[in-house]
Parts: sequence; structure tokens; C-alpha cells
Amino acid sequence: MSTEGCQHDENDNIIDSITQDIIPPNRIIVIPSKGTVNCFDIETLYKLVRDSTATGRQPINPITQTPFPPDILNKIRNYGDTLKRRIIIRTPDGRRYEFTVDVDLTIGDIILEIFRHRFPNFQNFDTLFDYDFLINAKSIYTMDLLTPLRESNIPGSQTLHAEAGALGIQEIPIDVVYVFQGPRIRDLRKIAYPKWYQFAKAKGLDWLIDTIPEDVRQDINYRQIADLLYNYSGPAIDLLTILLKTIANNHTKITSRQARTLIGMLPFNLDPRMFNLISHVLYSRVIDKYNLTRGLIEREYTYNEGLELTPEIEVEIMQNVPGVDWYSLYEIQPEF
Repeated sequence: MSTEGCQHDENDNIIDSITQDIIPPNRIIVIPSKGTVNCFDIETLYKLVRDSTATGRQPINPITQTPFPPDILNKIRNYGDTLKRRIIIRTPDGRRYEFTVDVDLTIGDIILEIFRHRFPNFQNFDTLFDYDFLINAKSIYTMDLLTPLRESNIPGSQTLHAEAGALGIQEIPIDVVYVFQGPRIRDLRKIAYPKWYQFAKAKGLDWLIDTIPEDVRQDINYRQIADLLYNYSGPAIDLLTILLKTIANNHTKITSRQARTLIGMLPFNLDPRMFNLISHVLYSRVIDKYNLTRGLIEREYTYNEGLELTPEIEVEIMQNVPGVDWYSLYEIQPEF
């Protein structure tokens, strides 16, 4: 297969015409069209074909906007077959379920699929946290739920070369274990809640976030900010920038007690103005604002029985945090 006419970078790597990423040598596919040549990562094309098929659309070449030739389409689908793994679900009552996934699916997505297959007519995902999921007797909660299957160390998860598709789909058995009430369920949830919370935020799964208790979410938010303040040693202005971005990304909510603790962790070298700005931001995330009126220190940050960011404070923060889209960040206005 000639790659003449493909786009190359300065190191002579061939570049995907769609993603502009470097194509691994074993995944290059060249599609000529009307005197031009387009070079793709065959995995990029497979994902396009997969998404088109799932939505009932005809797969088309995104560059030429024409259907793929039959031989090219077959080659793309044959490559896709090498990405598939059969998940075997084994339950305590001896039942067995199975379904097929692609190796670019994350561990968390696979577990949600297992749960849907285990309870196909059951919509209450609260019970997700009553189960552990074991692969080779190892809990999935020892892994990052956002890790794609192919990047995990799970046996059989690594992608095969295209010619290996004829060997059949590799199987990955997963044992579903119901954890009874008591210390063990508390230990499981202590690990599982933060894992699912981070997964749900990254995936934008508000319904999953809502299944995690509010006090657990507050504690996770608090620990994230506490770790930031404890480990930070840079300029104060950068601390405010990072804090704002952390709050925006996590839709942070904390208690008044947690806010006071965090303010007590602020660096000693902060000038009064920056201390005021950061304190104001932290108090703005408090859910029990009525408690802020009890202390003299909090009263200067308190308006109408609880702190609200006034236009003056917003302007001051914007002027002191260059490069931060304040209005975009503060689409996180407190919902109290």
C-alpha cells in the first residue's frame, strides 16, 4: 500500500486526515478519490461507521461526503471485529449473561452495561453501590473507571492485529457479587462513591451523580479543595485561578464548617485583598448559608442571610484572574 500523497508531520509520521493525529503504522488505510489521496487511521473510520450504524445512517467518507466503497467498508468492519470482546457476567445465583463491547469502552461504561443486563427492567441505579464486580478475583474499584478496556491490564483486553480477527472474540468473565449490609457494604461504598462520582462528572451523567448521597458529594468536593490548598506553593493569583476552575469543573458544594476549615488552610503569605477574594469564593459554595451569620468574620461576606457574589466582587475577581472566562465558570451559580 503506497502512502504517497499522505499528509506527514515534520518527523515524517503519517497524519490522519480527520483527527490530525499520528497514525500507528499498522492502522494506516489509504482511500484515493478523484485524483486525491486521503489517509486515515482505520480505527477513526471504524468509530465513524459504528456511530453511523447505531443511528441508522449510511456510513460516508467525511472528507468526500460520499459512501465508502464496499471493499473499504468491509476492511473497516473487519478491523472493528478485532476490537470486540465478549463480556461474560456470572452472578451468585449461577446465572450467566453475555454481551459484546469494543475495547475503547471504559471500565465504568462496561459496568453500567452489566447492570443494565443484570436488571434489564430495573431503573433504580441506587442499588449499583450494593454490588462489587470482580475480574480474576480483583475488584474493578482498584481501577480508574474512566480507563478504556484496551488500556487496562485485564487479560484479553489488548487490541489484536487485524489479521487475528478470525481467531474469534476473546471472552472476559466478570463476577457480580452482592455485598450484604454491615461493615463490608460501608467499606465498599467508601471506595465506590468517589470513583462513580468522578466517572459521572467526566461523562456528564447527572442522573448518576444524583444517586450519590449529597453529603458524600460535599465531602469529595471538600477533599479536592483541601488537597489543593495543602499542596499549593505557587503565586496567590494562580491559586485563585486554579480554585475557580476546580469549583467550576466539580460544581462544588460544601458546608459552612468545611468552608471555615478551608479558609484556615489558606497560605499565610496571602495579601488581605486576595484572602478576601478567595474566602468570598469559598463561602459562595456553602449550602447551609444560615450558619454563616453566626460568626463575626463571616458577616462581612454575608448578604441577605447568605453570601451572594455581588457585581463588584465579580469585577474584582475578573480583573485579578487574567485568562479565566469568569462568566463561563460562574454558570455554576449556587442552586439553593
